[in-house]
Amino acid sequence: MPWLSLRLRAAGPTLAAVLFIAPSASPQCNGDWQHFEALSPLVDRCALWDSDGAGPAEERVVAVGFFQSIDGAPANGVGVYDELSGTWSGLGAGLGYEVVDASGAPNGDLVVGGLSLAAEGRVDVWNGTTWSTLPALTQGGQVAQVASLTVLPNGDIIAGGSFSMAGGVPVNNVARWDGASWNDMAGGIDGLVRNLELRPNGDVVAGSLFVDQNSNFPTGFARWNGTSWSAMGAGATTTSLGVADFSFLGNGDILASGAFAVGGPPMPIALWNGSDWQPLGAGINGPVTTVALLPSGDFVAAGAFSMAGGVSADNVARWDGSAWSEIGSGLGSQSQHQVLGIIVDADGSVFAGGFFTDGSGQATNLASIDCAGTGDTLGTSYCTASPNSASASGALLTALGSASASPLNLTLTAQPVPNTPGLFFFGPNQLAAEPDFGEGVRCVGGATSRIFPLALAELGLAVQ
Repeated sequence: MPWLSLRLRAAGPTLAAVLFIAPSASPQCNGDWQHFEALSPLVDRCALWDSDGAGPAEERVVAVGFFQSIDGAPANGVGVYDELSGTWSGLGAGLGYEVVDASGAPNGDLVVGGLSLAAEGRVDVWNGTTWSTLPALTQGGQVAQVASLTVLPNGDIIAGGSFSMAGGVPVNNVARWDGASWNDMAGGIDGLVRNLELRPNGDVVAGSLFVDQNSNFPTGFARWNGTSWSAMGAGATTTSLGVADFSFLGNGDILASGAFAVGGPPMPIALWNGSDWQPLGAGINGPVTTVALLPSGDFVAAGAFSMAGGVSADNVARWDGSAWSEIGSGLGSQSQHQVLGIIVDADGSVFAGGFFTDGSGQATNLASIDCAGTGDTLGTSYCTASPNSASASGALLTALGSASASPLNLTLTAQPVPNTPGLFFFGPNQLAAEPDFGEGVRCVGGATSRIFPLALAELGLAVQ
């Protein structure tokens, strides 16, 4: 396997760090959770939004909930993350209600919905400059809410929740906005529709709160093919938690989180194999409210639990196909906190929202961690013959991404480094001896190549 080394030029002796990249089926996330402060009381969900539609920009992370700011920046119910600056910002004046879901539209609009202060279901659309509000979704004087949203390829909006009227049109907990008015969807779905997701094939999958065996979809799972609803399997029965979230696997299988009885006791995760649901998630000792797929094919499950497969995992855990593992130091505690929504961005960072604390007990409700590994473990070892002039213990060389060439997502970082130029070196093998090299030492041998760092030592950081 190849080795990577870093030589840091400085006035005194330097340390050349070397990194060995070895393939592994179980990559780990890098470091621990980075917490952002989303001021009270909670973040309901995180979503991805392509703000320029078919343009070249990457999708952005959106957090929605019932909060007024994130890290001190005004963000009334909706916050958008800027990956380059690592900061959050709001959209306009924001929205004065609890926003519980968000979905990007093909034209770059952002659609959000939730429960208004008038106890009505509400849907709002951000067009890049202003918010517009669609006709309310109501329930005959009772409390109504929008709990889930998705946007079809043609731009139509589907809203799910608990309501019987949509803009004056009789509906049953799910409705479609065609750009001018709300429409019934073939009789709708009995029970609170907690989640709606658009499948790659164009179908919409709906998860609802179990009502009873006489409801139209008693298993809690339904699929919309564009004209009608159909049940998904007969082997699963949801409990009081219902269907909380979906994530789609590359082979067409579907992960669902919630609580499901599939020929046995309730399980927190179910897997749709194309014909029926199978139980998954044994050993998780609490509800799983959200699931998301990592670039490696592993998936993250989060909710309110303290154990996953015999491993201590505070409210969030990772499944690699055979075993559970903890992610960082977790998010809060099972007895007091819960993760409500997670999303994985294009770079493999996991964003989590809910109501939880950081390691010091400070309420934050929003956090992220880098899980960019795509099936490779990027481990570290170091040349230690000479100290680095920026740190007595030497510079730490870390890597994120894949050791394979095709993903083109390998990032090398050295920290701390002196305020002088430095070079990354790549070579086919590690040197047992560490010969002098300039002001430092060299750790790789064979036909070596150098890579100029793109970012800068004046920050105490070198990145390629």
